[in-house]
Amino acid sequence: IPYAATVSPAYWVDALKKFRRGLETEGPAFIHAYGVCPRGWRTDTKDTIKLSKLAVETCFFPLYEVINSEWYLTGPSLTIAKNPDRKKPVEEYLKLQGRFRHMMLPENRWMVEKFQELVDENWEIILKRAKNV
Repeated sequence: IPYAATVSPAYWVDALKKFRRGLETEGPAFIHAYGVCPRGWRTDTKDTIKLSKLAVETCFFPLYEVINSEWYLTGPSLTIAKNPDRKKPVEEYLKLQGRFRHMMLPENRWMVEKFQELVDENWEIILKRAKNV
């Protein structure tokens, strides 16, 4: 696939640029869009954009594009890569969702820690692939 990207409704300007690039790409393009499911995730609809931002700011759902097999971070994900202190803990993302309520119990804190480990591992893989970091 000559073009692939991730987009979030919280960063719509970034998304529009990627949609345009995908449309202008010769051959197939793939765009993975983040979407909140308030009913299934047991969240308040007013938190949709907040959750969308937190998904990116915690690096759970990083924003990037892959152009002819070369990876590039975009938007807030690029900012976080250059300023790691801006990365938020994944717990901030999890605690707004009823589906993860059990993970906030003291006896299940290990689950949050494991979740953070997995997010961090994935983020490190993406950082190694990104050409613009």
